[in-house]
Amino acid sequence: MALAASAPGALGASGAPGSPSPSRPAADQRLENAADHRQENKALVRRYLTEVLAAGRLDKLDEIVARTFADRTPGAPDLRGPAAARRAQQKLRDAFVKVEYNPQALIAEGDQVAVRYLVLATPKPEAGGPPPAPLLLDGMALFRVGAGRIQEVFVLNDQIGFLRQLGYTLVPPGGGPPPPPAGRPPSRR
Repeated sequence: MALAASAPGALGASGAPGSPSPSRPAADQRLENAADHRQENKALVRRYLTEVLAAGRLDKLDEIVARTFADRTPGAPDLRGPAAARRAQQKLRDAFVKVEYNPQALIAEGDQVAVRYLVLATPKPEAGGPPPAPLLLDGMALFRVGAGRIQEVFVLNDQIGFLRQLGYTLVPPGGGPPPPPAGRPPSRR
């Protein structure tokens, strides 16, 4: 009789048809734990962007960023730990009066969190000049989280859009006319 209870279509652990088997709750618990883990990782990344970076609370980096943290962004300095994040943010704050991070979407899978964000950065005014208009930067980053801290990040920002807001233009190879401003489709001739 004990063998029949484990056969397909047999009664569940409680003896009632359709009741969960003893292994089912463990699987549900693992799924719940994974979902909780992903939510915790997303909350940590959101906190990093809003409570630390946007608020300029670089002293909080030691709580959120691992001692072995690595910035894998192309061109990032080869520093580790909170010092790497602190240095990048200090460079921003040297050029801008105000830097606001606004996470638009966060997606978590396993130990990784992908985030699409907007940064509104107000440049420092030139001596005696009017306050400059804020600049908008679109970006995406992939974070790896482990042991409750951010372990690494890979960032891609719309540098071309950012430079165009600063007044730079793109000139094609060979010195041809620059492309039309962003937002206008090229004219067809």
